[in-house]
Amino acid sequence: MAPVRSTQARASWWRWGLPFLLLVVATGASLLLAQLRTRPLSPAGASLSTPGAIVSNGTQPAAAGTPDQALAAGTDVPVVGSPAPDFVLEDIQGRKVRLQDLQGKPVLINFWATWCPPCREEMPHIEEFHRKYGDRVTVLGVDVGESPQKVKDFLGRGKYSWRFALDESGEVMQKYLVFAIPTSFFLDKDGVIRAKFIGPMQPAHLRDFARQAGAEL
Repeated sequence: MAPVRSTQARASWWRWGLPFLLLVVATGASLLLAQLRTRPLSPAGASLSTPGAIVSNGTQPAAAGTPDQALAAGTDVPVVGSPAPDFVLEDIQGRKVRLQDLQGKPVLINFWATWCPPCREEMPHIEEFHRKYGDRVTVLGVDVGESPQKVKDFLGRGKYSWRFALDESGEVMQKYLVFAIPTSFFLDKDGVIRAKFIGPMQPAHLRDFARQAGAEL
């Protein structure tokens, strides 16, 4: 009887196990391809020496025909060298925040949440940066998916002083193709994305990327 069971097991594997495995592999490949298609690309000559960073190579938008511009053509894909998608949110005081209204000096947009340990890790560094350079760089924290009261309570305990907006629906996060937090975008004074960083930032990151965005620090 053992050989019969073995034969039946092999037959069952070929009938059900193998198709399921192929389906899993195909699904994973499709997801990877989708991420590669939407992943922001750096213009030619960009510096990628810092892990997680995507940095432009100058203060002018990438020239037409570069990978970034080809990817962004006719879309709102937030790639380095393209205009940052505009949005309107409410801050924790209930006031409207429109990204377009912040143009005139570089802007740091930081996507985060109170439950996120790497976000909490970088926040003291952002606070120090804001206190030193807030007159030259606008810092905007965008909390994702949490209630205003929860964010207020957290910020009150930490005594963080830069401006915070609430993306309760996650719509802005999706618009910026944010797949992990913290994720930070550095915009120049005209609202063009000059750098992107995924993960907790150190003081050197903040200074270097702000300079990439044209800030004089």
